Amino acid sequence: MRGVNAALPLNLYAAQLQRYGLAVDGVVKARFSRLELDGRRLRRATGVVDLEAITALHPLPLELGEFQATISSDADGVRLNLIDQGGPLALEGVILLSPDNGYSVTADLTPRDPQNRELAMVLGFLGPPDRDGTIRIEKSGKLN
Repeated sequence: MRGVNAALPLNLYAAQLQRYGLAVDGVVKARFSRLELDGRRLRRATGVVDLEAITALHPLPLELGEFQATISSDADGVRLNLIDQGGPLALEGVILLSPDNGYSVTADLTPRDPQNRELAMVLGFLGPPDRDGTIRIEKSGKLN
């Protein structure tokens, strides 16, 4: 398929996301220039995903910012390169969806303002920060 656009409010999935330590609200807007499916499996894709007005819901409501993922495909699968678009949370990471239905997420999350105690507390639910205040996320598994 070509020219596929979609928008999805994240609050519909807050309960499922909270199981992964990430209860957020906002809107995901995807613009695929190319989207290739094999049944229900994503095989190849190119495009951009914008994450707009992302707000933490738990343990307290807190603005996180705007983020963007550039989507590309290669022999390893579909790759989303994540980066922040400004805001309180600096983000850099990669999500890889492999052909065998596996996934891996690697990301570095850092408060732009080291004095932002509320953001540090919310991020602390994802793991301990390093000495620079960065929390590294590394998750992998299989999609059902």
